[in-house]
Amino acid sequence: MRYDEKLIFENVNMELGEGEIGLISGATGSGKTSLLYAILGFSGEYIDSKIDGRIVVNGMTPKQALKKGVIYYVPQEPLNSFIGYDVCTELTWKNPDHRSFNEVVEMLGLRGLLHREVYTLSGGEAQKVAIGFALLGGYKIVLFDEPLANLDHESRKKFIEQLKLLKEKNVTVIIAEHRTEYLRNIADVRVELYSKNFFDAPEPEIELSDKEINDKLIKVTNLNYTYDAGVQALKNVNLEINGGEIVSFVGPNGSGKSTIAKILIGILTSKGVSVNAKKKGFMLQTPELQFLQDKVISEVLYESRDKNVAEQSLKFFGLYDKKERLPHSLSRGERVRVALASAIAMDPELYVLDEPTEGQDQYGLSLLVKALQLIKDAGSSAVVITQEEWLAKKISDRIYRFKDGEVYES
Repeated sequence: MRYDEKLIFENVNMELGEGEIGLISGATGSGKTSLLYAILGFSGEYIDSKIDGRIVVNGMTPKQALKKGVIYYVPQEPLNSFIGYDVCTELTWKNPDHRSFNEVVEMLGLRGLLHREVYTLSGGEAQKVAIGFALLGGYKIVLFDEPLANLDHESRKKFIEQLKLLKEKNVTVIIAEHRTEYLRNIADVRVELYSKNFFDAPEPEIELSDKEINDKLIKVTNLNYTYDAGVQALKNVNLEINGGEIVSFVGPNGSGKSTIAKILIGILTSKGVSVNAKKKGFMLQTPELQFLQDKVISEVLYESRDKNVAEQSLKFFGLYDKKERLPHSLSRGERVRVALASAIAMDPELYVLDEPTEGQDQYGLSLLVKALQLIKDAGSSAVVITQEEWLAKKISDRIYRFKDGEVYES
């Protein structure tokens, strides 16, 4: 497969029967999502790319299978594919069968979300709803793109159980995923795509300014937050973050982590929050929503302290050769890196990073850890929202654990 004569992957062979599960793994940018697009029939039709070779889907071309409703795709950002106003509508617009609906709702634990407006869902909650729709749709083939990325540990285990149910119903599943440890024992066929990024991340050569340490950079006192729909996301939250600290927020999907992140960066407003940072760099859970420019270099330069720091950030995150690309055209993992590079190029006192591990291979995770150490060394603080317990323990001065909107320090 090629984009503008650039080779994305070659010599890929994969064959799956009814009820089998295929796992596509590989480094960030190695072509996992592009391969899913090819199987869906997007390539050459909706995406300007060229494919050599042959793909057969249930005895048809990918384009025919897609039009006949044989195949369904759950994207990396499920919210972008929703057409229903609330969760109940989203789940039932294709299949209103009451019995099947109740079965899927109970299996996925969606009962409490049914009347939620879809735009209020966390990333993990949105993924569960998308999986529910796939289960209800009666599809013969379902493609999942990074389905585990925004799910907490327990939800990941439940997702594996849903895969077993799909197998029992003779549904063929293809999954593109970095977190292969959850899927090794259930996958019938595995394909690994290779790239050149199999080496240790370099030490960052980014010249950040030294910050004056502020003992009370963030102070949250008795914070409560309720969305317009009546859902209380945060309950009597108290926490403090000092200058030069790396603090992680961990907890189940829908526990309030992303809500407090939006409050800290000013997207949402609430009483009881004091943030003493002149500049705040951030990465949203869906980073492309914050992109304003038509080139990667322009995006990173948009609020940068200077061009030198911006270019250093691009080089560190492996994006310099993509600096003229449209940010939205990059892979999910690369879009996350663009958002991280933009935040660092701003050189702020405070970083708020919502699920920065999403779409990252081991090399990308190594880049993230070294970038956080750079931020700390410069005297800035970072709030990292993550489902990865190992990362929180590795990078954090303190960890705040969220559950049902309540918070405690560990």
